[in-house]
Amino acid sequence: MSPPSARPGLARNLSTDDLQTLAAGALSSGDTFLAYAYGMASFQLETDRGRRLAAARTAFAACLMGNRMDEAERVINAVTAAYPDDRALAQELAWESALFLYSSGKPVEAEFHLRSVRDDPAYATRAKFLLACARLKANQPSSSAELLRGLEADPAFPHREPLPALAADIERTPDIGHKSRVVGVALSGVLPGAGQIYSGLVFDGIQSFTFCAGFGYATVASWEYGRTRDDVATRWVLPVLITSVFAVFYASNIENAANSARRANLVARARWVDGIVERLDGILSDQHYFLGTPPAKPGVKEAQ
Repeated sequence: MSPPSARPGLARNLSTDDLQTLAAGALSSGDTFLAYAYGMASFQLETDRGRRLAAARTAFAACLMGNRMDEAERVINAVTAAYPDDRALAQELAWESALFLYSSGKPVEAEFHLRSVRDDPAYATRAKFLLACARLKANQPSSSAELLRGLEADPAFPHREPLPALAADIERTPDIGHKSRVVGVALSGVLPGAGQIYSGLVFDGIQSFTFCAGFGYATVASWEYGRTRDDVATRWVLPVLITSVFAVFYASNIENAANSARRANLVARARWVDGIVERLDGILSDQHYFLGTPPAKPGVKEAQ
């Protein structure tokens, strides 16, 4: 009996159209790795320039959706290598990478991508503002304020009005209720846990007081107990041991009081910075400007 013949069309090579369809389907279903793989396969196999770049865009969108920044860098490098004389798309992808990294809480990585677009006239003004945002998040307030000052008179930047106030707020010394480490240490030296409570860490203060009080009582009790023993060779072993433990906890209480003041100051400053970053992010929410998308026509609702 001869084997059944294969059904026609069941087995065939995938075309670039098929790869693009698979990439789009994977992207819509949230499978970012497959979308990237199919998109880059289509980019490598396609011969038409427009379709190649569309495939690269699909792969790049998948990278951003899946937070695959290594793969996103490969897409940019592939586009640059394929079209070395036309860097417009590569610059666009680098700019979108910088925006995504900044919004993902990675200002240092965002600045890396901004280096390739900050001298491009098409992105220079936007890149300067995003760089100011990134440097503020990276704890470089003076550099951030300087960049914002430079944008105040730039007619190409449409959000100049709030910049002077933002730069002034960044440059001034914030009123964040600075906690003194010396005061914290002194308070905890007199009353264990008081320095932590002074810095706002009430639970840490109660914990320090409880441990120090407990071991302090045990220390006194152990020395009293040692005096009642007749064995001179071993009568002070337990008191010395418990006293050593108490000393460790007491010293830790002092160190923790100093660290609590420092931590409280860092948290307060971070909240202050977050308030300014929130105002900067409000400007960044203008996607028509920062992503270069045209504004919706009057009476036409934007697609969500």
